[in-house]
Amino acid sequence: MKIFETMLFAFTVVLFVIGIHQTMVNGFINSYFLFTFSVFCLLGYGFIKRKREEKNK
Repeated sequence: MKIFETMLFAFTVVLFVIGIHQTMVNGFINSYFLFTFSVFCLLGYGFIKRKREEKNK
C-alpha cells in the first residue's frame, strides 16, 4: 500500500506542476481543473496515509 501512497503523491505533484505551466500559457480559468484534481489527490493521499498510520498503532 505504501507504493500507492507514493504514486498518488507523485501524481499530485505532477498535476500541480502541469497546472502552473498551463496557467502561464493559457490562464487560470483554462487550468483550474488541474488544480482541482491536484487538491483531490492531495486529500486522498492524506486520508490514505492517516488510515495506514491508525492501522499500524
